Amino acid sequence: MALEIRSIGERASQDITADSDFTNMPVAMEQRLDIACGQQLQTGWMGLDIADGLVAPDGAKYIHHDVLSFPWPIADNSIYESRCSHFVEHIPHQLDGSSKTRNGLVLFMEEVYRVMMPQGIVTIMCPYYSSQRAWQDPTHVRGITENTFRYFDKKWLENLGMGHYGINADFEVLTTKMILDPEYDSRNEAAKQNAIKHFINVVLDIHIVLRKRGVR
Repeated sequence: MALEIRSIGERASQDITADSDFTNMPVAMEQRLDIACGQQLQTGWMGLDIADGLVAPDGAKYIHHDVLSFPWPIADNSIYESRCSHFVEHIPHQLDGSSKTRNGLVLFMEEVYRVMMPQGIVTIMCPYYSSQRAWQDPTHVRGITENTFRYFDKKWLENLGMGHYGINADFEVLTTKMILDPEYDSRNEAAKQNAIKHFINVVLDIHIVLRKRGVR
């Protein structure tokens, strides 16, 4: 059964195809990065993964590299579109950074920020924190909420008085979409929002679209 996708948050839903910067930009395979893609790499994309024996389909290629080893063998400001599906929940809480041990998700997002072009689009898909899907896998180490990736928005942090976090990334959250359990398909909007707020296993996955701030 198909799952319903709901848009939430402060902003109206914005489809990528409505973004004139995106649709008018000629995007080559080398400018589209699928991070930790495993065997799911699609034509027209460049995959970054450490797994051995991966065979790229025609019109795609792999970069064989540990996603959690920074820097990646990718030039600064060279990627216009990237995606990462069901990986961020696996990132360890602590990783060795350039000078000290730091939060793994922060280091990961700073590296994504480094390789993205200004105005580049990042799509992240993962289980929602209040779903069993987020915790049933013993290799999952973190839960993701609709506000997790706002910590990589400098304006958002500064408005909350948390500019001292010192995160070297600046992304605008374009859309946040929740994929609901089919049980809630027939409920009205108010009932769905109430269930999301108070109950577990209502939202299964969350899809977040970010855009790197800056001028091309």
